[in-house]
Amino acid sequence: MLYYLPLFLILCLSSLVEVWDAGRVVLCGKDNRRQEWLLIAVTMFAVLFIGLRYYTGADWNIYIAHFIQSASIGNSAGFEKGYYFLNKFILLNTDNYYLLQLLASCFILISSMRFFKNNGKYPVLIYSIFILVFLGALMAQIRQTIALGFIFISVRYIFERKFLLFLLMVVIACQFHISAIIALPLYFFNRNCGKILPIILIIVSQVSYLYPHFLVSFVEIITPYLPGRLSVISTNYLTKATFFIRQQEIQSGYYYIARVLLAVFVIAFAKPGNGKEFFFINTLTIATCIKGLSMGMSILERFADYYLIFGVASYIFLLSIDIHIPKWLKFSLWLRVKLFVITFFIIVFFAIPLWRSVTSDKISELNGRPGSYRYVPYYNVLYHSEDANKRKDWNE
Repeated sequence: MLYYLPLFLILCLSSLVEVWDAGRVVLCGKDNRRQEWLLIAVTMFAVLFIGLRYYTGADWNIYIAHFIQSASIGNSAGFEKGYYFLNKFILLNTDNYYLLQLLASCFILISSMRFFKNNGKYPVLIYSIFILVFLGALMAQIRQTIALGFIFISVRYIFERKFLLFLLMVVIACQFHISAIIALPLYFFNRNCGKILPIILIIVSQVSYLYPHFLVSFVEIITPYLPGRLSVISTNYLTKATFFIRQQEIQSGYYYIARVLLAVFVIAFAKPGNGKEFFFINTLTIATCIKGLSMGMSILERFADYYLIFGVASYIFLLSIDIHIPKWLKFSLWLRVKLFVITFFIIVFFAIPLWRSVTSDKISELNGRPGSYRYVPYYNVLYHSEDANKRKDWNE
């Protein structure tokens, strides 16, 4: 568990340094030169921590087996062709699966970092939120994280209004995870949708929080008509629907409600001024809606990721909220304290699921192991105990 503490501290401290320096930029007009170095340092640490994980996270048993089988019996798992050929290409040079894992982590972490650097006022803070929110996926879903990397790259063509290039990147992303097809509507998200409509959509979408079995029934109806790979995934989830509903109910609770309320608060008080900022607000809206619907069918949570990866940038609007300045306090100090306190709140708020994941001792109904089993203890390719490879994955 202690291995995750440095990750949290680095994300927290680097974000706090960034906003403290930002106060100096506003007051003195100086360049925030440390921002880029902080971003590079956080990225390098994340690559080493996530990319070099060893028998830690989830689904590694499936991906290791597929990697080995790609050399002999082919694509027996039926994965998307892009991912299969990537395995074949790596195997031409080495039989080390962890090179593939490292490259996949580098791709998503660097592509996301570059996007936030070019499109966010506080890129270190946004990047830190992104890592905290998606750590579970980054340490498990190799195919989908590669797809997410291509979606990050594709968004520049949304802002440049180049639909064919955007479509090409989505098609490439689908070659690694078919769920990337859900990213197509992103092209129309750089518009002002107001505040009332997004908030109403979020409230209505929470119906699955109260009636989770309703959505399962709906998915059962449409599953036979879904494209091949999506149909298989939906069928697999439906066989464990009761367990996943209980799992979602456990994960919801007060924190889930607080997260929905925070999203509503951001949308209500944000003052976006251009297409990019409208894009971030709209993606947060749709991600929150899909999260609500996923209370009844957790597979939908995968689709929310294609919107939430950009929606996390909306939370920096919290730093722009006007707060009354006490008369006895200087504006310069007040500005820095405000940025500092709000940033600390944001980081801690989004670190809560990570803390719960690595400290949970509740026994899973699916595999009879503690909830923290997939993350604790943490093993790394460069340092791990001799019996690390005896660990079983969550689905074994």
